[in-house]
Amino acid sequence: MNYVGIYEVRYNKCRKPHLVRVADTEVRKSTRVDSPEEAWRVFEAAFSASMQSEEYVYLMCCDSKMCIIGLFVVSHGNVNNTLINMYGIFQRVLLSNAASIIVAHNHPSGKCDISMDDRKVFDKLKDACKLMEVNLQDNMILGNKRYLSFREEDLFN
Repeated sequence: MNYVGIYEVRYNKCRKPHLVRVADTEVRKSTRVDSPEEAWRVFEAAFSASMQSEEYVYLMCCDSKMCIIGLFVVSHGNVNNTLINMYGIFQRVLLSNAASIIVAHNHPSGKCDISMDDRKVFDKLKDACKLMEVNLQDNMILGNKRYLSFREEDLFN
């Protein structure tokens, strides 16, 4: 298994959550995600994320050296929104033992602009990561084979 997997959270008979590898990607485990462009390439390779017709939230879990541990679909919505909760993100973060994360969601319209809802969710995510002592590397919007990086837009201040 030299390639990064796509995982889901499943429960055993005792209702204990665990990760199950549901698919492989063409992304090598040794891939270091050291730029938003590299993160975008990974999301595209794994999910064709910017070209989906409905909104999805994706999570990339990384170790302390920014090598990818696993990829997740956190939520799936409709053509113009999806629900996202911090529990869904941090359950996956803790189960994968991630030190750093990159969260992304797509805009089916193809426009990579930041809505008020996008900003509210980002602020909540940033606060939760600080509380949980998880490094939030980036929050991204994907659309029409493009991306917008909150880090590149200097929104982490």
